[in-house]
Amino acid sequence: MRYGSLQHFRSLPDVLRRWRNEAGYQSQQQMAEKVGVSHQTWGQYESGNILVPLDRLDATMAALGKSMTDLVEDLAEADRRRKPSGDSERRALEAELRDLKDRIRQIEARLR
Repeated sequence: MRYGSLQHFRSLPDVLRRWRNEAGYQSQQQMAEKVGVSHQTWGQYESGNILVPLDRLDATMAALGKSMTDLVEDLAEADRRRKPSGDSERRALEAELRDLKDRIRQIEARLR
């Protein structure tokens, strides 16, 4: 599975913004500095214009005090609250969530 599939999780920008605020970063600039990107780039992440690249995702999760599992679970919960456009979209999202959880477990096992 490719990382680009996270694009199906439309709630990623909202989750990033909420977690940034919960972690005590008052501004996008503070978060950007912690992650090692420009504040414009971080703004693009929070607006949903671009995805956080894999090489920045670990730093992002560490700065937020979250794990990849937290991310997938929070995205899944946020997407469950949204109404899919139909049963086929719901089934596709549920299958993708299962795949993502499996992939994260594999990655976490390799990191141990």
